[in-house]
Amino acid sequence: SPDQVSLLPANTTYTRKEGDSLNVTCLALCEPACNFEWTFPDYTKHNSSNLLINSLQRTNDGKYTCRASNNFGFKMSNITVTINYNPGNSIFFSPSSTSYVKLEGDTLEDITCSANCKPSCTFEWTYPDGTQYLGSTLRIGRLHRTHAGVYKCKGYNLVGYSEKTITVAVNYPPESIRLSSTNTPFIVREFTTVRVTCEADCRPTCSYQWTGQNTWTSANKHLTLTSIRRTATSTYKRRARNTINPSYLMLKLL
Repeated sequence: SPDQVSLLPANTTYTRKEGDSLNVTCLALCEPACNFEWTFPDYTKHNSSNLLINSLQRTNDGKYTCRASNNFGFKMSNITVTINYNPGNSIFFSPSSTSYVKLEGDTLEDITCSANCKPSCTFEWTYPDGTQYLGSTLRIGRLHRTHAGVYKCKGYNLVGYSEKTITVAVNYPPESIRLSSTNTPFIVREFTTVRVTCEADCRPTCSYQWTGQNTWTSANKHLTLTSIRRTATSTYKRRARNTINPSYLMLKLL
């Protein structure tokens, strides 16, 4: 039977990155000459003294056994191969959604970031304002409009990193209604033109309607009265609304 089995290189453990190569030769002193066979982790067999894998994949992780045999017996030697890899496109969220639309004051449930990586990944969340938090779970709780934006989860290990984002929209009704001029009531000359613009803070975007208008559009935030007559003296009411709630503003024109 073979006197002994040796390996070249002599290592019995290998740590490689996905995509690296592996080249190990099995040697033995035997008379008559030995036959060599490598058994892979998935139990497939390769009849050769040389174990060569040009581009290692994570499925190549595990134990490899070289068997040297002739008519008088056999001997074996093992190596263990560990394949490390970065998260790639494996990052996922729990819950799985990547887009949230909430009302201000609602609670956003905790969101956990996970990935398939070896060695295990470290996770880091980046908030819309650039703040970073080390940990796999995003915890916001009760939502304010300032929480709206894109949140990025980064998973990384010694091999590399990958990122994935979620978007949080925080809706709220019209408020902070303001005019293009803070002077009210407006005092204007007859036969001149008056143009007033009203704005409101709201999400989703507001539509507007002034007294006398029959439609709601975002363009209606502008009120233009041309060649104004004294009979136009009145109180004009501007209304702003979105899908959350309406709001009102009164304007006196003299």
